[in-house]
Amino acid sequence: MNPHDGRHGLIGASLMAGMLMSGLSSRADETPTHNWPQLEKKLQLIERLYAPMRARGENPGIDESLAAAKAAKTAGDYGESLRLSNEILRMLTTSYGARRHKPSLKLLEKRYRKRLTEVDSLRGAFLSISREKGIDPGTVCDEPSYQRMLNEATQRAAKQDYQNATILVDAMYNTMSVAVTSLRNHETLEYKLVFNSPKEEYEYELNRYRTLTLLLRMKQKEVSLNPAREAAMRRHVAEAESLWNDAKSQAGDGHHDIAVKHLESAIARLGDALGILGMYMPK
Repeated sequence: MNPHDGRHGLIGASLMAGMLMSGLSSRADETPTHNWPQLEKKLQLIERLYAPMRARGENPGIDESLAAAKAAKTAGDYGESLRLSNEILRMLTTSYGARRHKPSLKLLEKRYRKRLTEVDSLRGAFLSISREKGIDPGTVCDEPSYQRMLNEATQRAAKQDYQNATILVDAMYNTMSVAVTSLRNHETLEYKLVFNSPKEEYEYELNRYRTLTLLLRMKQKEVSLNPAREAAMRRHVAEAESLWNDAKSQAGDGHHDIAVKHLESAIARLGDALGILGMYMPK
C-alpha cells in the first residue's frame, strides 16, 4: 500500500466534507430537504475524519457533538442533526487545514540553524572589524545580553522549541546589527550599513521592530511583574505601537525617511519594555 494513500484519503475526505456541507446546508428561513441517506454519509465521513484526531486525544468535545447529532437523527430531528453535523465538519476541516499549514519540526530546525549561521557570520565580522580598528567591542555591544539570548536559544533548541529559539536568534542578529550601526559613531571606523534607498532602510528597521515584538510577546508569557513594573512595561509598549502606526502612515505616503525615525524610536521603546522583563537590549 502506498504510504501516502492514507494522507491523500483524508485530504479527499475533507474536500468531500466541503461538498457535503454546501449540498446539505440550507438558509435559516427554509425547511431543509430531508435527504436522510446523505445525512448518514455525512455522519460516516465525520467518523472517518475524526478517528485519527480522537486517537491523538485532540478536540474531545467533538465526541459529544457527534453523539448529539446521531441522537437527533435517531429521534427524527433532521434539522438539528444536520446543523450539528455541519458544525462538526467545519471544526474538522479547519483543524486539518491548520495541520497542513503548520511547519514541520525539521523545517523549523532548518530555519533556526540557518539564522544561527547568519548571526555567527555577522558577529565574526563585527569582532574582526573591532580588532582591526582598535575598538573595544564592549563599548558598542551589550555582551551579557547577547550571551543570555544565545544560552536561552541553545536551551530551547535542545528541547526542539525551534520556533522560539529562532525568535531569540533573530533578536541576537538585531543586536549585532545595532552594534555595527553604533560603530558609525567611531571616527576611526569607516564600515557602516549602507542602504540603497530610504525604503530599503525602512524595511530593515521594520524587520527589527517585528522581531522585537515577537521577542517581547514570548517574554511576557514567561515573566511575572508586579503591578507597577507591569504598568511601566505596558506604557513603553503603547508608545512603541503609536510610533509604529505613525511610521506606517508616513511610509504609506512615501516618506520612508521620516518613517525610519519613527521606527527607531519605537524600537527604543520596545527595548525599554524588554529591559523591564529582564532582557536588556543595546541602545
